[in-house]
Amino acid sequence: MIQKTTSPPENDPDFDHKKKLYLTGAIIFCLSLSLVALWEIYTSRQTALNQTTEQVRSSSFLVSEWITGSFEVVKHKDMTLRAKVLPSDIAIPPVDMERYKELETFLVAEGKTIPQLLTVGYTNHECYTVIGATRGVYKSKGKTYPNKNFKGILLPVGMDNKHRDACRGLVDFPERESYLSKIYDGYTGEKTMAYVHRVRNEQNEFVGISVVSFTMTFFQQWLNKLNVKHEGLFAITDLEGGILAQLPQTEKTKEQQKLSPAFLKLLPQSADSPLYQTVQNNGHLIHIKRVEGLPFYVVIALEQDALLATWRGKLYSYVFGLALIWFLMTIFIREHFRTVNQSIQLHEFALYERSKNEEKARFLAMLSHELKTPISVIRMALGSDQMTPHIRETAEQAITDMDFVIGRSKDVEQLDAGKMELDIAKHDILSSLKNIMATLDSEDRFALGDCPQPTITTDGRLLSIILTNLLHNAVKYSTPEKQIEINFAIVERNKHQRIEISIANHPGQAGWPDPTMVFTKYYRHVKAQRISGSGLGLYLVHGITKLLKGQIEYKPNENQIRFVLQLPISLKQE
Repeated sequence: MIQKTTSPPENDPDFDHKKKLYLTGAIIFCLSLSLVALWEIYTSRQTALNQTTEQVRSSSFLVSEWITGSFEVVKHKDMTLRAKVLPSDIAIPPVDMERYKELETFLVAEGKTIPQLLTVGYTNHECYTVIGATRGVYKSKGKTYPNKNFKGILLPVGMDNKHRDACRGLVDFPERESYLSKIYDGYTGEKTMAYVHRVRNEQNEFVGISVVSFTMTFFQQWLNKLNVKHEGLFAITDLEGGILAQLPQTEKTKEQQKLSPAFLKLLPQSADSPLYQTVQNNGHLIHIKRVEGLPFYVVIALEQDALLATWRGKLYSYVFGLALIWFLMTIFIREHFRTVNQSIQLHEFALYERSKNEEKARFLAMLSHELKTPISVIRMALGSDQMTPHIRETAEQAITDMDFVIGRSKDVEQLDAGKMELDIAKHDILSSLKNIMATLDSEDRFALGDCPQPTITTDGRLLSIILTNLLHNAVKYSTPEKQIEINFAIVERNKHQRIEISIANHPGQAGWPDPTMVFTKYYRHVKAQRISGSGLGLYLVHGITKLLKGQIEYKPNENQIRFVLQLPISLKQE
């Protein structure tokens, strides 16, 4: 056994101890400083994003309230219209012209109270115009432009509106009392919506429709009043992502009719989706708010690079400072460990030399023990006056034992040096076993089972070394009157078939080996010291088995010492 060794002495242990403490303290200090800096960087970034998120939510809430309030004004205007009209007024042609003129004056006056109003009036229950007034257009240089203010141009009586979504929304859906139409392009070329409501008589019968249509230009006017300081997009869209108003207003953005695909996929897909959501996507902080009860979204997408400009300056200064501290610390650590490594290398070299010397001592002790008896036998034979057959046989066996020990030592040396070369070919296991048994003069002691795969592709010489050592040990350390059992099986491991060889014998006077030491170099049981052996056999078997990509295990049962060897049927396929 290798004895535990101590580290080589240092010139000044106290100074080295202090240096280690200083190094540990410096590393802890740098790590603490780095963690504090990283936490500060992380929290300041989150603070900046959270503050911006709150500002964005406030802006979207303000715009959403503007939109909701505007539509409340439209609904109030519709209530005024329905309060003015009488069921008898819903007639084509008009029955009372004086009353008709009164309604005309009323509609023109009401139309001028809402800047974005396009059309106001009534239709009958079949969607034909009873009376209505509109903003109107003017022509200049061959082009048509909408009037900026409501002019109160009267619509022709009896105009068919059945094709319009606003009308169909009530006529086709009797359960509705009011309806907000889809967005459409009005005759002025502007995005337009219409709010319609049923007009009923005293018998609660549907006799007509009150109509208020208006353009969406006020959306853009509202956004222009916002003090938007960040770079990005601020838009009001319909449910499909069509842009109704947006900031910034450039030649490029004016041509954009719809949100980009990256933003479109973030729009809620159902009415049950949350009223608002904030996400980070494609380098943007994106906030989407649905206007409750109305078909609009407020979309704000701010570029994170612009939002985090101040934070990024702090980040760069922190990174530079930390890098400088760690650079200086690295130089110090490198110099320290260079010295420590030199000491460790010297210490490891001393341990290696000591291990080599102990290995040589154990090897010489083994040779001395194993060769002592054969040499004595040979000396006795040479000193005999008469060379009898028994003396000759004894001397030849001594020479065989010496050759076996030397051969094992040479094989172990090649194994440890990694110089064993493989010569892979097909070999018959049964033939190899029978040849080895013949050399042991104990063929009658072996009980050989059936072998399902006698031929394997492996290194024949190394296979012979493994089997020779296992059979030699089985004969040497077993009870002479008991048989040695050799059995075979085919097993599968890692989707490859293997041949399993089990060699079992009843323990002899040497007893049972130590399971934890059985494959250790030079291991021999205390009771086996009187039996010739080098302690290298099973160590050699274990190493060669690994070389052949196999496995050797000591698996004793209740009555037998048992070794189980597994080898690939084809070493080329492993």
